[in-house]
Amino acid sequence: MATRVSPLLIRSVDVLDVREGGIARRQDLLLEDGLIRRIATGGGLEPMGIDVIDGTGLLAMPGLIDCHAHVHGTFVMGAGGFSDMGWIFQQVARNLRNHLLGGVTTVRDMGGPIHMLRWWGRRIASGSVPGPRLYCAGPILSVPGGYPTFTRKLPRLVGALIGQVKEEVPDALSAYKMVDTLVKKGVDLIKVAYSSRDYDADLSPLPVWPQKTLHSLIDVAHRRQRKVAVHVAWLKDLVEIMSMGIDSIEHVVRDGVMDEYVLDALAESGSVVVPTISILMNFFHLDRLGGFLQGAGGHACLEDIPRLHLLRLAERRRCGQDPPQLGDLKFADAESYARQNLQALIDNEIPLALGTDAGAFYSFFGDIASELRWLVEHGMTPLQAIQCGTLYAAELLDLEGMAGVIEESAWADLILVNGDPREDIGVMRSPKWVVAAGRPHKVHGTYHGAGGIHFADWN
Repeated sequence: MATRVSPLLIRSVDVLDVREGGIARRQDLLLEDGLIRRIATGGGLEPMGIDVIDGTGLLAMPGLIDCHAHVHGTFVMGAGGFSDMGWIFQQVARNLRNHLLGGVTTVRDMGGPIHMLRWWGRRIASGSVPGPRLYCAGPILSVPGGYPTFTRKLPRLVGALIGQVKEEVPDALSAYKMVDTLVKKGVDLIKVAYSSRDYDADLSPLPVWPQKTLHSLIDVAHRRQRKVAVHVAWLKDLVEIMSMGIDSIEHVVRDGVMDEYVLDALAESGSVVVPTISILMNFFHLDRLGGFLQGAGGHACLEDIPRLHLLRLAERRRCGQDPPQLGDLKFADAESYARQNLQALIDNEIPLALGTDAGAFYSFFGDIASELRWLVEHGMTPLQAIQCGTLYAAELLDLEGMAGVIEESAWADLILVNGDPREDIGVMRSPKWVVAAGRPHKVHGTYHGAGGIHFADWN
């Protein structure tokens, strides 16, 4: 249960209007019970004994929404053979705190144990654990033997206690039953994996959803007021599913260039694309992340077990021991395709929402700024990139008017930065304050999370 939040007044702060792009100068923001109660010209609101943040010289903008993250990471899914739940627990707490201090106030978790996620959500709401609001898909749904191959069902007792991380759906009737079961468990959306190939070429091809089964799942999910998000990494798979009424397509394809037919069909579909480009860039250039992993940023982001594991992978990559392949696809080609496709999505004004894939090994909690940077580098204005993480992300989560805006009666989720992100998206790397559900968090220093990763320049 959420506990009462003390009122807070932010005095004389500039406020970014993410709808129109303007800035209202020297505003007072009164926050009560987790909401923005009043907005007035600077000096128009009296503190009356409540806590005050002096916003002079700072700019307030809505807290960011990460539409694709994995709070429990790949660790609980069994990646790398990790089994020590103690350090995983510590890593999850670290993930939540780092993302919050990086400016993320809402996370759409895209695959994890639902009971455990709800447990964390209750503690965040009570204020006992610092973290963003959680909007959860629960387990990833696949077909028997399908992607993700690295994810195994947890033992029955463990799965019953914390929730499963993957469920296999063999037919249309099972799809109906699975959606109903997950809705009863409290999921906010349905996450589906659709992949005919594995990243390990030896495991390809993989079975994919029969059209009838996937149609049935989408139909019942929509009847239960749950949106459907589909993991897609390959161009052939995207073509097969993009006209099926999917609400969001997760990731940008990286094995070929989308042509006009694909782009036109995407535009007609109404699907929102969550590109998660930063994880691909980190993956393609893992050999350059050794310094980050050894430095303050790496220590802030990761417990020693995953940090040292990634450091070994980075060193192997640097020494050429692991060939730069993605299945049977060279990294250089995959990077080129991914970047061309992101550029095409932006140029063709396909709806995009911000997502990092944080927790999926090569993307780090606290580093939402990298995803913003890549969107800008590929053709968005800084304001458009920010809108992907505020207005458009809120729309994807059905939170219009509550999240992603600074308006009276909206959630009191704010970031205070020193600078104008419309001119320099880089100011998003270093928030000064983050307010989540009305609770203020002062950000000390620069290594709250993955801030150190930005020294890598891959242009």
